[in-house]
Amino acid sequence: MRERFIFPLLATIGLALFLPGLTAGAFFMDDGDIINSIRLRATLPLNELFDYRGQNLYFRPLLTISYLIDAWLWDLKPAAMHLVNILLHVCNATLIYLCLRQLYPSQHKKIRIQPLTGAILFLIHPINTESVNWISGRSDPLAALFCLLATWIIVKLITTPSSSSLPWLA
Repeated sequence: MRERFIFPLLATIGLALFLPGLTAGAFFMDDGDIINSIRLRATLPLNELFDYRGQNLYFRPLLTISYLIDAWLWDLKPAAMHLVNILLHVCNATLIYLCLRQLYPSQHKKIRIQPLTGAILFLIHPINTESVNWISGRSDPLAALFCLLATWIIVKLITTPSSSSLPWLA
């Protein structure tokens, strides 16, 4: 198996595992509250959108932006919002694979079993279930995305001999 099949494999496993969540709608816990809150916020002017004064202490502008993009793209349909969470989780598993691939070098373009195992274990681990299946749990995969992206860049810088320039991102 070539390395180019790793990313479709991770996407297939992630989508197959969390596919039932797409038909779940908004869960009773707080997904409905999140959707109603974003519907109200979508009508606010931009300067009031990120004003935390007078609101509760739950101020997360990046999460708000991701929900507003959901409102803009697909009118806050729960299935699409669940799909975004699943795709964020698959992206995180891919970033784990990329980080581990740097730490376990192998032959050129051949499959590396340690990084693939780590990525699949992250993808299927049950501790991620709530944050992937609940619309309101998007803050965890979103935060993990940026942490893993930063980790991948740092590992890439450390393990690449010519770390003085930026072409290593390619």
